[in-house]
Amino acid sequence: MTLVSEAGVEMGYEVDCPHCRKAFLGTLLAGTAARYRGFKCPHCRLFVPLERVESAVKHAGAAPAA
Repeated sequence: MTLVSEAGVEMGYEVDCPHCRKAFLGTLLAGTAARYRGFKCPHCRLFVPLERVESAVKHAGAAPAA
């Protein structure tokens, strides 16, 4: 996952779907609880929780880019 930001554009994330293994640029879906915050894969429609994406970044040793 990489945080992507451009002038005048809402921040998004580069996410690798754990189900279909395809990368996509997604905006964070805010939910009422932490478990409802995440991304919807446009390829397979799987919901990818933010916690899972953040743990993958920590595991890979990469930091989100600003």
